[in-house]
Amino acid sequence: MAFVWIVFLLFPLATLLHELGHYITARSLHIKQVRIILGIGPPLFRISNRFIKLEVRTLYFIGGFTNTESNQLSNNQKALISVNGPLVNAVVGCYGWLYLNRVLTGSNIENLLFLFTMINTWIAIGNLIPYKLGSKKSDGYIAFEMILDYTKGKRIAFVNFLNKHLK
Repeated sequence: MAFVWIVFLLFPLATLLHELGHYITARSLHIKQVRIILGIGPPLFRISNRFIKLEVRTLYFIGGFTNTESNQLSNNQKALISVNGPLVNAVVGCYGWLYLNRVLTGSNIENLLFLFTMINTWIAIGNLIPYKLGSKKSDGYIAFEMILDYTKGKRIAFVNFLNKHLK
């Protein structure tokens, strides 16, 4: 029974929180066209209004992503949007651990909270690790890529400055 709760409720809820972290960050950066997609397969339903565009697909319990239709994002904006998805999961995980350390009665709801805390912690850590599988990049990889690109520009400018002034 716990497996059903984990797969069909807790993972999708943690994924939605993760994607909301990306979404809220993008919207706070004044990006107008932002859409959250949960799962894979044909769409089950869509919610679209002036606040949010959400699409839930048939296999809603298998991942998700946030799509921004802006091609004019700076590296800092891309890094910030990438990091804030896992950050939301980390905050939820930390609050869960703090709560569980204070009150442990072993009730079913606390067992679900423990599982939800574990899932959020796992998603946070797993998404902050920089990795690339084919064309899929983790949030940590995107942020790391943007930071390296930013520092590369600074290093080149610094080397050019040194070359110019040390001759």
